[in-house]
Amino acid sequence: MPPDELSNDLQDVERYAIHTSKGSFIKVEDVKRLMTRQKIEEALSEVLSDPPRNLAQARARSREYLKEQGMGPDVPDIGRAIPASETNPQPSSRT
Repeated sequence: MPPDELSNDLQDVERYAIHTSKGSFIKVEDVKRLMTRQKIEEALSEVLSDPPRNLAQARARSREYLKEQGMGPDVPDIGRAIPASETNPQPSSRT
């Protein structure tokens, strides 16, 4: 981690610190919140740095993400339309 990023992170942590005569303290919950925010920012910067150029690339990235999240190897096709009516239409009850 570069020093400038580390100093920025330390500044964020110090904002949440409780300062007493015995020293400075920070809640573990605050550190977890900061770490989660940092992970989200890193993921967003990764995605935004190289946006998909077409719909096929976007679908492929979505499939990869779902596989990484544990959806399994049989991820359904993303973005496919689902028919609104049944394949064997029933006769209308209004006659």
